[in-house]
Amino acid sequence: MLSAMFDVNQGLSIGSMLVLMLCAAACGLLIAITAMLTGQCSRGFAASLVTLPVVVQAVILMVNGNVGTGVAVLGAFSLVRFRSVPGSSRDITLIFLAMGTGLAASMAYTGYALLLTAVVCALLLALHFIHPFSRPLLLRVTIPEDLDYTGVFDDLFAAHTRRWRLEGGQDHRYGQPL
Repeated sequence: MLSAMFDVNQGLSIGSMLVLMLCAAACGLLIAITAMLTGQCSRGFAASLVTLPVVVQAVILMVNGNVGTGVAVLGAFSLVRFRSVPGSSRDITLIFLAMGTGLAASMAYTGYALLLTAVVCALLLALHFIHPFSRPLLLRVTIPEDLDYTGVFDDLFAAHTRRWRLEGGQDHRYGQPL
């Protein structure tokens, strides 16, 4: 399953290339669905995630062992990364995943491309829904000193938070000053 589907060094038929492109597109589609499920994702970014593995796969097939062309392609990929607007770490991870699956598909390792995509997407989904690295959020409300704010926000905090603490005065929830 994880061996090469075709010998890409001997040349590929149109049918073989279409199979590799469909594999890369399927991986890209799975990556785009993961991006949409784990956060805000624009239509353009989702479309880019679907097409990027196919484009990378096609470019690497054209390089096909030529070291000079490979170095030029690597330089082009780095320019694309540094000339674009900086994204979140999730976006960068998804872009590298799309490029990695395109590289695997270009070498006819379709099983590896699909396995890589499935494992990383499952990991991203699990980390998104489990929240193992979440930390408490800080809400800062500034109120003039001459205003009596005792208990003004208690009902809101009780309804919309699991736990809260008032700093800079009397902590009414726990009944002790900070």
